[in-house]
Amino acid sequence: MESRDYLVQAAEAISTAKEMAIASVRERDLRYFNDAWKYGVSANLCEALAALSQSSPDNASDLTFIWEASIGDRRVGKDSSYVLDSSLTSTLSVAALLLRSLDAVEAVQLRGNVRSLTDRTEEFIQSEAVLFAEIEGKYRSVKFTVEGELRRRTVRAFDDRSPILVKGRLLRHETPYKLISITDLLVIDETLQVEDYESIMDPVGRVTSD
Repeated sequence: MESRDYLVQAAEAISTAKEMAIASVRERDLRYFNDAWKYGVSANLCEALAALSQSSPDNASDLTFIWEASIGDRRVGKDSSYVLDSSLTSTLSVAALLLRSLDAVEAVQLRGNVRSLTDRTEEFIQSEAVLFAEIEGKYRSVKFTVEGELRRRTVRAFDDRSPILVKGRLLRHETPYKLISITDLLVIDETLQVEDYESIMDPVGRVTSD
């Protein structure tokens, strides 16, 4: 079953990489690859897919995965096929460079106030926010995008004018700075110290209790 699970994960990662590349071509924006690591999409995978397409006479590749599993005395199988055409080759190559640069981006923990927030009503899935936080002795504006529970917390912090504590990866070459791959976000109770939050923050940003 381990080999099957690996193939399933590989097939899903290839499918996701293709979807990200299509969206990037359509929107002319590589932001879709910012959180690629969450879905198993790596720089190595993007480079490999681009290389496969380039090695084909018509700059297109047809990838097929087939696996089998035993259920009682029966064997069942499944196959998945993906076609990568030439329009995605250059995008995957550039995405690989982006992902390698992100590997060097520092993980940070920032504390500050949400200065602005877009699309704050429930009809929107995502919101873009600007955090005003101190970074290496200087206060800077930092853009970030949130959804789901982290979005609800950001809206609450903005409405209540409460500071937040957020963990992610900081892109310094952006203007303003940009925080991506957010793993934790908490609305701060001013009666607690930052160290208190570090001890009770779990990987998905919830406050745990004994």
